Amino acid sequence: MEVVAALKLLRSAGVTFVLVGEIAEVLHGSPILPTAGRVTIVPRDGEDDRLAAAIADAGGQRLELPRIVPIEATRWRLERYGVELVVEPRPAGTRGYEDLRRDARELPVGDDLVVPVASLLDLMRI
Repeated sequence: MEVVAALKLLRSAGVTFVLVGEIAEVLHGSPILPTAGRVTIVPRDGEDDRLAAAIADAGGQRLELPRIVPIEATRWRLERYGVELVVEPRPAGTRGYEDLRRDARELPVGDDLVVPVASLLDLMRI
């Protein structure tokens, strides 16, 4: 499972996003390590083309969502990286990217990558 490589792919494709979910929690210091290999992002509006190109480049296959997941979210299996990518334009409790980016922090992921991560308060309200 190559979470860092999947995030690098998104950044190199020029996708603008805020990271949320398990990986964001770990970057803020959560002692509970993720086991699902799931990367959840909130993309900026208008990122569809860049995101689609990055997903295609990673051998993305669309996955079915369970009924409890908001209809707007899409899930992809990025075969090249062994990672599940969840694209969630408006997580519960938020108004989407613009809402989350205000308090997002740029945090290091691996040795040479920095990504915008939702604040702890925003993660709690999601």
